[in-house]
Amino acid sequence: MSTRVNLEDKNFLVKSYSFVALANLLTKPLWMLLFILAARVLGTEQFGIYSFANSTIGILNIFLDLGLDYIIIRESASDGSKTNSYFNGILLIRSFFTLFIILIILSYGIISGAFNSIQFFAILILFGFQSLTIILTFFKSVTTIYHNFKLFSGMMVFEKSMIIIIGFLVLYLSKLVLGFIGAIFFANILSTILFYYILNKKYSLHFSRINFSIITSLLKKALPFFILNIFIAIYFRIDILLLDYIIKDKSVVGIYGSIHRLIEMYLLIPTILMSISFPIITKKYSENKAFAIEFADRNLSFLLALSLFIACIVGFNSYFINKLLYGTAFAEGSNGLIYLIWVCIPISLNFVLGNLLVTVKKEKLSAFVVGLSCIINIALNIILIRKYSFVGTSIAALITEIFIFTAYSFLVVKHFGKIKIVSLSIKTIILISIVGLSSYFFNSYYGYHALMNILLTACLSILLMFILKIIRYRDLYEFFKKLRYN
Repeated sequence: MSTRVNLEDKNFLVKSYSFVALANLLTKPLWMLLFILAARVLGTEQFGIYSFANSTIGILNIFLDLGLDYIIIRESASDGSKTNSYFNGILLIRSFFTLFIILIILSYGIISGAFNSIQFFAILILFGFQSLTIILTFFKSVTTIYHNFKLFSGMMVFEKSMIIIIGFLVLYLSKLVLGFIGAIFFANILSTILFYYILNKKYSLHFSRINFSIITSLLKKALPFFILNIFIAIYFRIDILLLDYIIKDKSVVGIYGSIHRLIEMYLLIPTILMSISFPIITKKYSENKAFAIEFADRNLSFLLALSLFIACIVGFNSYFINKLLYGTAFAEGSNGLIYLIWVCIPISLNFVLGNLLVTVKKEKLSAFVVGLSCIINIALNIILIRKYSFVGTSIAALITEIFIFTAYSFLVVKHFGKIKIVSLSIKTIILISIVGLSSYFFNSYYGYHALMNILLTACLSILLMFILKIIRYRDLYEFFKKLRYN
């Protein structure tokens, strides 16, 4: 087994990111703008309906995800001949659970008497959108098995572009939450049809006779991921449901939903990054552990740099940025955003660390950590919401993510390898302290000027990242050189 990180591996790493980076640059700003505009157009109450429906579906969709994408990537990386069998098995499993969830939603509508309500139809239509999103993620994951990053990026650009274009158009014409949700659902239908056609032509993935022994094997392997996803879904979605139950005000839910949506949109970056990195790390870990560890460190450094940059700018200018994005109707949200934005840092690193545990087949330990954090999060929300409303929810999320990060770090160092998590943590504390104190003294002396303070925090954050070697000029040079020639 090689213990060196050779030039070919480094080029492979950089090339892997170049296509994904370009796709994100093309779609991410407009994707964020779409949901910011949706909040502005729909208002606090209608956006509260959307946020509640989104959280409800997020919990129900654990029956569709099941962690099956991880399995097909991990297993097909070592034996590509089984990819089509896994493909059909996963589609059948998800088709069955789709019908199961639809029955749950219909039963809820009948029993609660909400069958004709806007909230009921929002949940039903949004389920269609989210279920197709899971299938589309699966389709894109198939391309990473073959290391076809150009195709992965092209599919991502098309998927997001359809949602952006159709979503913007219908939102402008209807100004209704059901119209908006219906539009993005239709966009996903178009992408699903196209992606299946592409995978069929390029990799001969097609509907075929089901091997039920494969399904049994998949479900058995998926059980730890299923348990993990239950905890993740409850932890990540329960806050809005508890807020709605305790406060009983859709406007408050809408305000929190607006700042929570910023975190969800940011999470697309580590999600996409790890969909590329996971198959690479899984394959390379057995061939060249040194490369896998360095690859993991670069993932951590990149996401840390990005999340620090965003968190410092937004965290030290929360009122101005929240009002700029959402308008005066959502201005109160800045009281929660000032805490919630810092979640970007630990949650970014947790995406990498969680995937590293899956690489070494320690998903049971990951499930235990997230399960424990779920209990902590629910307890904190129940206590803090009653006293601080959605601000308490924001604080609970931050405390919980820090707990997950601490536990994950210990487990990864023990089972995966000695990654640079301790040094990165120390550098993070130093950077935030210096930027925070500089912003405080600048505002105390000159008075608060939003644009000047944003410029100060942005420039100082970037400068300190280079000084502390969170990011390196050499890595950026290699990255953009590959981006230019690929």
